[in-house]
Amino acid sequence: KAIHLDTGAYLFREGDGGDSIFFISEGIVEVTGFTKDGMEVSFAKLGEGDVFGEFGFFSNAKRRTGVRAYGAAILLELTKADLEDIIANHKRVGDVLINFYKERVVDRLMALSTVFQPLGPDDRKEVLKRLNIVSFAKGGLITCEGEPGDTMYLIKEGRVSVWVKDKNNNEKTLTELEEGDFFGEIALATNKPRVASVTALTDVKLVEFSRSTIKEMITKCPSIKTILERVIRERVSGLVSAREQRGTMI
Repeated sequence: KAIHLDTGAYLFREGDGGDSIFFISEGIVEVTGFTKDGMEVSFAKLGEGDVFGEFGFFSNAKRRTGVRAYGAAILLELTKADLEDIIANHKRVGDVLINFYKERVVDRLMALSTVFQPLGPDDRKEVLKRLNIVSFAKGGLITCEGEPGDTMYLIKEGRVSVWVKDKNNNEKTLTELEEGDFFGEIALATNKPRVASVTALTDVKLVEFSRSTIKEMITKCPSIKTILERVIRERVSGLVSAREQRGTMI
């Protein structure tokens, strides 16, 4: 069915239910989301012929973004039942939509991340081509304190624990991280061994950034370096405190 939106009107907001997919027949819509600090940001504009709403369709979860009309817009809604019928008869449609969905998930995470938010949509699209998705089962060791590291990770799904060993060789948890958080940046930026271990608390999927990819991003957007340096200072300060408690220093 056709849906008419006036300028500024929301089709849905982040957290709403819904599993339909929408095609833009006329006009432009703006895709919004909330950072971990609770700030709403606009990170994409979609126009005639573009598709959105795939998060709800594939995940059966609440909407992960908000969508509002940037100007008057006309949308065509395709319900989940209708789309499932199409996919059943045309498998290629399902494959294309799944790949599209995977790219959008990572793009959203980057757009809302403290570190990667300065990148524009076109820059994010280029970066996406060079990223890998890696998976770890619950309990898996992702990084190990003292080992070399030339990658950092953005959590796509799941939760992880960041920890070090205390003076009695017991694990001391520093923090737990979840979807949208990142880790591994200290070893990547300093060329020094990993300063903490990270274990999967649930099954996790991570977006892996190589050192060369981060360097390219900094070249395009120097403010990323400033943000990373600030985050590293804060995290190193916390690690120093933890290590002093166990009688050693970094």
